[in-house]
Amino acid sequence: MSVGEVEKKHVKSVILEFIAKHMEVEDKEALSREIEDAMIIIGSRVFVNCTPHEIRFTDGRVVKGSVTLAKILSATTKQVVVDRIGDIELVRTVFEPSELGREFVKTMIWECKNEVLLIGSIIAAQTYGYLVVSPICTPETARLPPDKRVVYSKLWNCYW
Repeated sequence: MSVGEVEKKHVKSVILEFIAKHMEVEDKEALSREIEDAMIIIGSRVFVNCTPHEIRFTDGRVVKGSVTLAKILSATTKQVVVDRIGDIELVRTVFEPSELGREFVKTMIWECKNEVLLIGSIIAAQTYGYLVVSPICTPETARLPPDKRVVYSKLWNCYW
C-alpha cells in the first residue's frame, strides 16, 4: 500500500467513526463506498469532496461528491443590519457554521491535520476556515453547471 493510500485509509476511518457517532446510518456499506468515492489523493494530501457534486479535474481525474458530508459541512445564513435609510435596511449576509460541521472540522484537524483537506463550496471554505478549501474552475468552465465545470487540482481557494 502506497503512502497516500495509508493516509486515505486513516482519513476514511476517522470520517466513518465521526458519522457513526453523530448521525443515524441505515446502510454502513453504502456510506463506506460513498466516502471512499469522495476521496482523492493530490500531491501529499487526501482531499475529501464534501460537496454533493462530482468534481472533474484538469488532469482528467474525477472524484464523486458526498451528500452525507455536504450535509455535515453546511452553513446557515444570517442577515446583519449595517445601516438604515428611513424604512430601508441595508444588510450584510453572513454564513454561520453548523455545530456538527464545526465538530467535524475540529475532529479532522485533531485526527488528520497533516493528511487531509476538505473540499467544500466557497461559502463552506469561508465559513469553516482551516482545512476547508474550494475548487477553482478553469475560466472557460466557470459559468457552467457544476457537472460541466473543470477545476485545477493544484490551485485552491482557502480562507485561513
